[in-house]
Amino acid sequence: MMKNRSCQALYTFVTLLTFLLLISSSITSQIQEGGMPMLLHEDFPVKTITIQYEKSVKDFQGNNQFPLLIGHTQAVLIQPNEIENWHYLDAAQTKIWRIHLKFNSVSKHILYFSQFYPGENGRLFAFDKNRMKVIGAFTKRSKSLSNEFAFETMETSELIIQFETSSTSNDYQIIINEIGFIDTDEINTGFGSSGACEVNINCAEGDAWKYIKQGVARVLVKNGSSLFYCTGTLINNTLRNYSPYFLTANHCGEGASISDYNQWIFDFNYEGEFCPDPSTEPNKQSIVGASLKASGATYSGSDFKLLLLNQSVPADFMPFFNGWTRDESISQTGVGIHHPQGDIKKISTYTEIPISTDYDGNTANMAGKYWKTVWTETPGGYGVTEGGSSGSPLFNASGQIIGSLTGGKSDCSALNEADYYGKFSKSWTDNGSSEAFQLQPWLDPNNSGIGGLEGMGIDDSLLVADFTVDFNEININQHINFENIAFGRITKYEWFFEGAIPAVSNEPNPKNVTYSSFGDFDVKLIVSNNFTADTIEKHDFIRVKPFLYPNPCRGTVIINFGIEIPEEINIQLTDLTGRNVSFIEKTEGTKIILSIDPINTGLYILSVKTTDSEKNIKLLIIK
Repeated sequence: MMKNRSCQALYTFVTLLTFLLLISSSITSQIQEGGMPMLLHEDFPVKTITIQYEKSVKDFQGNNQFPLLIGHTQAVLIQPNEIENWHYLDAAQTKIWRIHLKFNSVSKHILYFSQFYPGENGRLFAFDKNRMKVIGAFTKRSKSLSNEFAFETMETSELIIQFETSSTSNDYQIIINEIGFIDTDEINTGFGSSGACEVNINCAEGDAWKYIKQGVARVLVKNGSSLFYCTGTLINNTLRNYSPYFLTANHCGEGASISDYNQWIFDFNYEGEFCPDPSTEPNKQSIVGASLKASGATYSGSDFKLLLLNQSVPADFMPFFNGWTRDESISQTGVGIHHPQGDIKKISTYTEIPISTDYDGNTANMAGKYWKTVWTETPGGYGVTEGGSSGSPLFNASGQIIGSLTGGKSDCSALNEADYYGKFSKSWTDNGSSEAFQLQPWLDPNNSGIGGLEGMGIDDSLLVADFTVDFNEININQHINFENIAFGRITKYEWFFEGAIPAVSNEPNPKNVTYSSFGDFDVKLIVSNNFTADTIEKHDFIRVKPFLYPNPCRGTVIINFGIEIPEEINIQLTDLTGRNVSFIEKTEGTKIILSIDPINTGLYILSVKTTDSEKNIKLLIIK
């Protein structure tokens, strides 16, 4: 039966020499900016909405639903508007929207947003009725690639949501369209819910896995209106470029929609600080949203699912992108790292070589797509797997992933029962001919053909400078917005813009940089902290074209070069066959006026060349 849980680790802690962050800094993490809501302890008239939770997981448990159901969502429509529930603070030039939600039971809730954009200055908070627990602020830095968003709140029967922004702002769009309820009355799940036999990751058993564990995360899965817990891991690829690929099991959210994936919540570093169970729930660091890249069928396939997180994993998460091997000659010892019942991170140890077999099989089959694994008692307990462990990685003695958990029968009352992990080697190319069914195109995009890869983590002394821009070919006097995609613990940014205003900046993401001269210009970025620095310079990165007007023209066209006309310049006009067209040239200040000889209506190419630049501009001439 499937579960929703489902030596010395040798690893290479790689310091990257080059790094290309695939997603810009607006795609950081589900960042909570901190701070406190304005007027937190003051009451003013607000609207109260009573929400009756209409479903119970016990109504569905007999329907052979896997993975293990922990809750449901309920449709709502909650959004700020320009009439109701606003409170204005004239002195602070701020307006506050507050809504009071009352539930018919105490539960943990998840707010699901179909639209989340708080605008330039907006801040969103959630807090309990006693104002003792506050979540937020969520700002524009919290936004992911998609319009959707989600975050988990505290366990309460009443919740207050507050959005605050400048009094004149209307650049926000926030729509809560579902509220999730984790049904703790009917199922033991979340913090403190796993079996007493389980071993916490920070017991002695986890000492050799302190980096590798940082790639493993709990996943709050949304599949339609149903909610589940699973586990998975960040995984390295042969480009070693920190792409946030995440490996879990196909049966975790099998059939989830694009919108559902955009609202999955990935909880990193959710673990006790020491070996004993903590008395209070530890913090976690969360990322929202992913897209499906590839999967393999459950049972008949190797039950894998490869996601790409919508957000790059921030450096302060200290993420580890775990390595892998396709070699089926595996070690006798290894571990599984997982979140049983959605609890804090645990570790299970095996000391017998896993057997190649079919799912739920008992006899060896070298062509099988699963590793049959049994667990071993260790000084800290008897680590097994439970609901919530599904999708979690199985590691060999070298710290490489060899499988992802589908299910099995082990738990704290069945210590000697086996669990089954879909083989990484079979997930590589054996589930189908398309890239939608293979790991290889994603984890070996440069077709290196290597059989295994080491894990890769982050060093405090590692900084990698990089940046992007909304567009790098512009007309004179056009503005550009720069966005740093640098990596590491950065405390200082130094930008240098050749030929631009401003010429320098210390902003993380400089906006409205203006180029007033024709030509190709360098951009340099230096990022630094107390330990190190890194520099990137992109030569001739910004290409500024002269401003051509009118276009279309009737025979006379003006070329504006901005601040000055280059000393050595050659202008040519050709038709689409490459034939030169004659014109009379006249200079006025920083402009050149071309009077074109009588010519047919049509499209022409105006070429402007200097000693170090060439621009071709399309010109439409009409009679």
